[in-house]
Amino acid sequence: MFLIKDLKSDNDLFNAFGPLSTFSSKIKISYRLGLISEKEFKQLEIFKKIRNKFAHQLTSKSFADSDLKDLISNLRVERELIPIPFYPLPKTKEEDLPIPKLIETKNASSRDIIEYFISYMCNNLFGRMVVAIEKSSHAAKEFKYFYEPYELASENIGSSLKKIKDLGGVVKEQSEEHGNKADLFDLSKFDVLLKLTKQVIEQAKQALDK
Repeated sequence: MFLIKDLKSDNDLFNAFGPLSTFSSKIKISYRLGLISEKEFKQLEIFKKIRNKFAHQLTSKSFADSDLKDLISNLRVERELIPIPFYPLPKTKEEDLPIPKLIETKNASSRDIIEYFISYMCNNLFGRMVVAIEKSSHAAKEFKYFYEPYELASENIGSSLKKIKDLGGVVKEQSEEHGNKADLFDLSKFDVLLKLTKQVIEQAKQALDK
């Protein structure tokens, strides 16, 4: 199920008086459309409560406040789902790719947990977006590891490249039959992007296996 493209209606949906103007309504419709999983829905509901305490209460709030700490403690983000912030490169051509380090979540502060949660959700939503571009889903897949959204992107890029290359081959063949040289797209940059994405996935898997 896809929504009809209409830029004017998009503005009507999301403006101050639109049906999707609130954070709460966006969370609910995303879940019902299968764009986020049940677990993500529940965690975003908790995050919404945390956000509301900062946005709507007149008294100043701090991560040290007991009511906030209780809510934040329920934002359980497994270290396997938090994206690696830095991927090291080898110092020489002969050196193997260094294994990146996972984020350690032990003894994390309330602020750290919020940052990890935002990183985790942005990463997961990237994967959902890649899937939604191609097809709708009745229920969003639960991710077990943070590299899974990258795998979805890699599959999408690879599939798109294949279609473009197949089309390019047909165009080239037809052009040469008529004595013309076809100006085809230079796909080398996309090949590099695909290779880099697969490299990042492999490094992530090694980090998790370590």
